[in-house]
Amino acid sequence: MVAQMTDYEPGQITVTDTVAAAITDQKNDEIKGASLPGSPLEPNADDCCGMGCTLCVFDIYQQEIEVWRQKCEGLKNGTFDSDNKEDLLDKMVYRSFQLESVSRLSPDTSVYRFTLPKGSCLGLTPGQHLILRGNLNGKSFTRQYTPISELTKAGSFDVMIKLYPSGKMSNYVRSWKEGDKIDWRGPFGSLLYKPNTYTHLLMVACGTGIAPMVQVIQHVLSTAEDETFLRLVYSNKTKEDILMKTMIDSWKSYWNFTVKYVLTQVDKSNFTPHYGDDVQLERINKDLLIKELESQGKQKVLICGTKPFERDIIKFLKQLNYSENNYFKF
Repeated sequence: MVAQMTDYEPGQITVTDTVAAAITDQKNDEIKGASLPGSPLEPNADDCCGMGCTLCVFDIYQQEIEVWRQKCEGLKNGTFDSDNKEDLLDKMVYRSFQLESVSRLSPDTSVYRFTLPKGSCLGLTPGQHLILRGNLNGKSFTRQYTPISELTKAGSFDVMIKLYPSGKMSNYVRSWKEGDKIDWRGPFGSLLYKPNTYTHLLMVACGTGIAPMVQVIQHVLSTAEDETFLRLVYSNKTKEDILMKTMIDSWKSYWNFTVKYVLTQVDKSNFTPHYGDDVQLERINKDLLIKELESQGKQKVLICGTKPFERDIIKFLKQLNYSENNYFKF
């Protein structure tokens, strides 16, 4: 049964000697007749954004090689146990979770819900993400996704995924059916958030970069003693592209949350904003950030979006003399 769609509501890196040796060992074992899984696909050089991510795509690849090597050794030695599930999540061991449902957000973006054991939750902290493993034609590959469900949600977790016409992971996700077991590992993420550390959090996002912001916002608004003021600046091409708008607008009822929608491909002469929406019809620029950051006390800027978007925002912040201690890129 194909998963039914419903509306969702509320410098070049090269392979290391260790990796090369592991792949050589696999080929030797294949020659000997052992049935072993294919080695992970090495990322292309342009898959790296070059911005010093704390978990780069090549870091993930090194981890994938180690996970794969251990599985191969276990299969050869008869010690590999795919049903060993002592921990709900593990950074180096994939856990399989059953796809429960798929809810459409837009023509190319949906929320995928996965079942957890009764009464259990993932146990993430704000801003943490998971690694999804895909497999096509015997080759594995990975992508990083931030769950958008509340951190304390028990029994399931939700992940928002945008599908692209020819992406490897997109093609893999399109093959999913309700009831399928999907492999995840983690959690990862170096954001250290403590209530009231900052007077203001300015969250600057575009497209599916809203995912980690949703996680942080839900956490702050559900923590009674946290009086941090939240300001979301959310960029999309058109108002139809705004993801999770109903949920975002519902947060306006909280005293410490406001949002500005930035739309970059709209005919200004023929545009009428929704009642109560704060909308800017041009790209985020340095002048906008100056207005958002002025006289806001102790603050932190959170950034998530496409690689060019993130580079532009960080460039503007540096021009405003913001150091890496003053902003965080997911």
